Amino acid sequence: MGLPKQYTPEEVIFNNDILYQTRPSGQGVPRSWLHLNQLQWYGFNYADRYNLTAIENFIASLIPRMDVMLLSDQFDASLLILRKRFNWSYLDIFYTFNRVATGKPSELSDKAITKLLSKEVNLGDKLLYDAMNRTWWQQHELAEASFWEEVSHFRQLNKKVTEYCQTKINQQLQSLTVPASQWHEEFSVTHENCPNFDFSPSGSKSRALIIKYNTNCL
Repeated sequence: MGLPKQYTPEEVIFNNDILYQTRPSGQGVPRSWLHLNQLQWYGFNYADRYNLTAIENFIASLIPRMDVMLLSDQFDASLLILRKRFNWSYLDIFYTFNRVATGKPSELSDKAITKLLSKEVNLGDKLLYDAMNRTWWQQHELAEASFWEEVSHFRQLNKKVTEYCQTKINQQLQSLTVPASQWHEEFSVTHENCPNFDFSPSGSKSRALIIKYNTNCL
């Protein structure tokens, strides 16, 4: 049984019966739908959910064991770090993903945000994000003189590739040529490449990155 769809995010936050709702026994992790959800995906014992010391110790032991971090709010930069670290090409990190949503996203009130980040609700997930965020910004690739310039370059290229992949083959050139730059040689993108850039839940991009990462680590 999932969360009731008739409730707005604001209503869920202030309805403890839903906010702390847990999955039936035997359905795996996370045990709760919303409470400390991210920590549980990393293996945190939900029985320690009200023990702040246990949460802090878990995060302190988790962060050093992470080889690679990707931040959704620094997604393009995270992909470039992967490319540099594992000697990938731009074809390995291009992505196209269109999320279709109806209506406007619900904005949370300050009171709702305060409750979400309180010790009783999701302060543990906030502490986890803060620790991951600090570690992400310490990565040596970010110290390169032209790193953020390359991030901008990649975003522009990825936009062109997305537009190319969204155009029907008979309305587009057979391939898209990407001129050489200080970061890469000239290369081409074809429509045969496009399915590999799909980051949607049904696409192959996430699986391809995982496979390629594991291959590089062998």
